[in-house]
Amino acid sequence: MLATSTHDTKRGEDVRARIAAVSELPREWAQDLKRWHTANRRHRVEIDGEYAPDNNEEALIYQTLLGSWPLDPLDDSTARPTCSASRGTW
Repeated sequence: MLATSTHDTKRGEDVRARIAAVSELPREWAQDLKRWHTANRRHRVEIDGEYAPDNNEEALIYQTLLGSWPLDPLDDSTARPTCSASRGTW
């Protein structure tokens, strides 16, 4: 049994580790989150006077995408998704 994962884990260990690594770059994460939010605003829909996804759900989506993005250690363009994302190359 792994101590870092429990029966109710919504994400795998690798995904959670990658997301935890992003927490070391709060300024970069905030900048990317703002840019992605602006770029994807047109995809939000209004349901009963509320926009979906809301800001928290949208951040969760981006965290999950970032954490599950495949990493290829031989390909520098995908080995660091946060850096690549900052340059708009992924």
